[in-house]
Amino acid sequence: MGGIGSGRSLSLNKRTTMEDILKIDIRYLKKHGLLQTSHYGRLSWYRGDEESGNINYRTYDSGIELIYRYRPTSGDWQDINQFVRYEDTPCHYGGTRKWFVCPGCDQRVAVLGSKNGLLRCNQLPYASQSEAKIDRMIRARRKLGQRIFEGDGDYEFRRRKGMHRTNYEKKLKRYCELDWAIDHWINVRLGSLGA
Repeated sequence: MGGIGSGRSLSLNKRTTMEDILKIDIRYLKKHGLLQTSHYGRLSWYRGDEESGNINYRTYDSGIELIYRYRPTSGDWQDINQFVRYEDTPCHYGGTRKWFVCPGCDQRVAVLGSKNGLLRCNQLPYASQSEAKIDRMIRARRKLGQRIFEGDGDYEFRRRKGMHRTNYEKKLKRYCELDWAIDHWINVRLGSLGA
């Protein structure tokens, strides 16, 4: 028997989410200096230590050229050469932010993903958008614990070094509220199972 929510990922009507597809993030490219004009290279995706896909790219002033191969479930490999243009928007404190312009819908997006061969925004939800309430509470408690506690954040209630006591106490109160809400949710569910 699994824990809370176990088995849901095996349902046949599971929606595809952004976490399920291979994607390119323009913020990652910018952070690693890969958007310079006339730059070319290869991006790779990994599952564990094993490469699960790769894509070649070449950058221009107006966009990025993506060169890769795609094979439909019942077909031969196809060579794809796709150009995705950029669009800049001004930032509040000066400078500009670069976006991809989705080839499918012409919207500015930061992430393009490959669902059926071509890279598009796909307008897919993130996995967290379809989480159950209990999963959101557990994730929120875990993130809060990692921010305020020393160590791994699980049941080591030592205040993180450098954190002000009043800030720690406020966040500890929220952590305890989440902990109580999770326990209450579990007790209610277990009580309804026994009825």
